[in-house]
Amino acid sequence: MKRLLALFIALSAALLLSACKPDSLPELTTGELRVSVSPAEATVKVRDSLDNELKEKSSRHWVLPAGSYSVSVAAAGYESHDRTVHVTSGETTAVTVELVKVAGPSSLAITLQDRDTGSAVTGTIEVERVGSDQGWKHSDLAHTSLDGLTEGNYRVSVSAEGYLPWGPQVLSIRSGEDAALAVTLVRQGAIGANVASVRIASIVDGDGLEYEVTDEVAARQVLLAHAGEQVGVTVEVLDESDEPIAGAPVTVNLTGLGTNHVAIYPGKVGGVSASSVVFSGLRTDDQGRAYFILESLVSSPFRSFLVVTAVGDNNVAASTSAAAYFTPKFEYTHVHGVGGADQDEVAVPQRLDAHLGSFQNRYWPGEDNTYRFHTKVEGSHSGLGIPTLIEGGFFVYRVSPPSAIEWAADSDCTMWVNDLESSGLADLAAEVRDGEACVIKDSDEAGFTPVEGELPIEVTIDAELIMVLVNEETYEYSAATFASYSLQKEWLDSSATELHVDPEAITRGIGTLESPLRDLSDALNLIEDGGTIYLHAGDYNGFNVKTPDITVSSYDGEAQVVGTVRVDANG
Repeated sequence: MKRLLALFIALSAALLLSACKPDSLPELTTGELRVSVSPAEATVKVRDSLDNELKEKSSRHWVLPAGSYSVSVAAAGYESHDRTVHVTSGETTAVTVELVKVAGPSSLAITLQDRDTGSAVTGTIEVERVGSDQGWKHSDLAHTSLDGLTEGNYRVSVSAEGYLPWGPQVLSIRSGEDAALAVTLVRQGAIGANVASVRIASIVDGDGLEYEVTDEVAARQVLLAHAGEQVGVTVEVLDESDEPIAGAPVTVNLTGLGTNHVAIYPGKVGGVSASSVVFSGLRTDDQGRAYFILESLVSSPFRSFLVVTAVGDNNVAASTSAAAYFTPKFEYTHVHGVGGADQDEVAVPQRLDAHLGSFQNRYWPGEDNTYRFHTKVEGSHSGLGIPTLIEGGFFVYRVSPPSAIEWAADSDCTMWVNDLESSGLADLAAEVRDGEACVIKDSDEAGFTPVEGELPIEVTIDAELIMVLVNEETYEYSAATFASYSLQKEWLDSSATELHVDPEAITRGIGTLESPLRDLSDALNLIEDGGTIYLHAGDYNGFNVKTPDITVSSYDGEAQVVGTVRVDANG
């Protein structure tokens, strides 16, 4: 009886479920998710919106309902990675994740050896972390290793009996990297001369272009650089007879708040990178020169002071202090246009001495022919991002020959004259007053028009970003050129004996074969008596040429010139 009752209940439940079941269930839409990772041993977890971990269909392959999911990737010794992905119905979503290694502590291995024999030398090694009270001193050693170092600059000095002192030399240690320093010591008397002078012979920017900037107020050299830009420095060491000294140990010292943000390594710009260098110390070559590179590791602005020392047989001499200004990374663009036309942007490819090429325009009688332009500066800081130790900056534009143009009244080139004079830039202020230069700040616009009686004309525009430096002790000012570029600007005459017209031209054009006019009406206004207008393929309906002494012809036999261009010989 109980068995019959159980069977009856089971059949009733089955019938009830059957009655409630719809004719067809909605089809569940799914997509696929595939995840590729590096390193290969990394673990991958996929979770839904309720934070439920979802199982793989196969290795790093999931079949999931359409929607959003979180993907987490982790591996020992690497930074974990999380992201949200969207799975689309009927499609495969592919995700690739490369984990970044966790930067750990660094180490510095130091060995001492004789310059001439290469044999090990026992001496005293002193290391201090710049800007902190951390320091180490190891005596009677030819080799030592410092472990657990944090990223920063370290000053190393070495002394050994019978040898010239070495250092102090600043080394840049990067997080998670092992650095090596091979100190080559020179025996006393082995140099063959005493050092009479040490000077910074040249400075080159990241493009290898040499520049010379002097702070006339402080009577010292100035080094200017973008963050991340290599700056190459050449040092010259001379003896008491002004002859070069070969093999003299040279050390580089930076002081100031930003010292820990600058990498120092030997070599020339373009030849090495900081991460590939094993520092073996600097020595002068046969010409008495040594080469090293400075590179800012941060984007914030700061200033340091650079002093280079060299060791002779019985003395140590130092260069004069040079100021090193490091600013954020900037990109420069020349923005220009004529009259009310849309302005074009031309990237400035390098910080110093870039040439942007030549740009042509036609002079249009009765229209606005003002050439307007400015320099757009983009970087990690707003505006010019000028360091607090740099008082201000100006864009200086000079046009040559100045007699060929007139500065536009709305350019307001003289606005900053008083500031220039108070900053000790009296000569530049005089150029502005005489109309030979225009000075503006930031992205303010400058403009000029060609003198119509001088047409056709071609002028050269030289642009400079002038940084005004302030001496914190005396509050005196001096200036330095931080960026510069040039271009040629040409205006063709307001009439021509030969013009080209192409109704498909993108711009208004100037009437040459390379830049044809877009409108035939412009050509009719510009063409001289006896001139020729060449029509390129296109539609020219509705034009009535009333000048009997011009020729209108299709260019080079182009057969696609259509429409009506009627020539009225009766004028």
